[in-house]
Amino acid sequence: PAISLRFHARLANSRQHGNNLLFCDLRQSLVSIQGLMELNEGKKEGAPVSKQMMKFCSSITLESIVRVEGVVCPVEKEVEATTIKNFEVHISKMWTEVSVNPLPIQIPAASQPPPDENASVMNLDTRLNNRVIDLRTATNQALFRIRSGVKHLFREYLDARGFVEFETPKLQGAMTESGASVFRVDYFNRPAFLAQSPQLAKQMIVAGDFDRMYEIGPVFRAENSWGPRHMTEFTGLDIEMAIEHHYHEVVSLLEDMLLFIFHGLNERYGKPGGEIEWVRKQWPSEPFIVPEKAVRLRFSEGIKMLKEAGRELDELEDLSTEDEKTLGRLVKERYNTDFFVLDKFPSKIRPFYTMPDPHDDVSGLDCSSLQCTDTISLTELLKHRMSLVDPPIDPNIMKDYVNAFEYGAPPHAGAGLGKEPVS
Repeated sequence: PAISLRFHARLANSRQHGNNLLFCDLRQSLVSIQGLMELNEGKKEGAPVSKQMMKFCSSITLESIVRVEGVVCPVEKEVEATTIKNFEVHISKMWTEVSVNPLPIQIPAASQPPPDENASVMNLDTRLNNRVIDLRTATNQALFRIRSGVKHLFREYLDARGFVEFETPKLQGAMTESGASVFRVDYFNRPAFLAQSPQLAKQMIVAGDFDRMYEIGPVFRAENSWGPRHMTEFTGLDIEMAIEHHYHEVVSLLEDMLLFIFHGLNERYGKPGGEIEWVRKQWPSEPFIVPEKAVRLRFSEGIKMLKEAGRELDELEDLSTEDEKTLGRLVKERYNTDFFVLDKFPSKIRPFYTMPDPHDDVSGLDCSSLQCTDTISLTELLKHRMSLVDPPIDPNIMKDYVNAFEYGAPPHAGAGLGKEPVS
């Protein structure tokens, strides 16, 4: 039996065939179906469709929100332009709920893949100046669903392991990382800063005997963001936890957590016709290769691989963007994985709160935008590390933070990564 239905949708496309037929594409988010309206005046079969209705419907501006009444019918030939291929709606009534003016950018143009990796059909400024319209493209609809999925998987993994979610302050009285990347604001005639990281608050929470905590929240960095690797504001996924024996407890947890997220994204969004496929239609890319167990390398091993490949670099300096890309390619060639972990970074390129290795001038872990540090829980060593920063940090400015260690903080370690790179 025929299925009658009534729904609202965006009028994504409309094309009239002569005076008797009107085809249209009706879209709800990522789902679309073809509509067919046929002139039907004085016929005994079917709902009446007048010339006036045909004329009105053919004049509706694209992207208007319309209310449709009709019957779902199978089609003899698959519909190419919509996501629902084997059915269409035979429309008996259609009217506008919200009409719109002609758009400054068109959805089909905003959805086109770039002609090559160095070109774009529509530049970024045009997209951002018309962000509401650009968000309607299938690519952005898919991307934001994937981004939401990252947060759900992050929470799902940590909640199951006894972590508690916190929201730390985003206005701070002292800088967390370095003066070069901080936003200064006026707080009732006192200087304050937008949080570069929840790092200090995370450690204080663990000192308050919440042994496992995490946060999903905004992070602000006053960095040049005119490139693909820096953002002035992003969503941070942060954890901190007390450790029993060794900070590798945290490294292993992070490895397993990221593998859980990557596999979960593929399972939930990687099916045929799913969100990942929509993104790749506009931005072609190779599948992200995820191992069953993470590859973990020491920083010195990564340096050795780069030198063997002809790169010239200092063993105690941070990796440049080009070095990171090259190392990623080398690891993929050797281990067939796009995900790996670098452990034991030089302490000189790590923040003051990082615990140095007593046997080597190294500390911590870094994986793309992931950073994991065995954080200091010895007060005098913490003050010493603060004195070594350029410029030195006065412990009195961070009195509440330092006091957390004076009052007894358990050995702990944590990590912070951006949701955007994971997505």
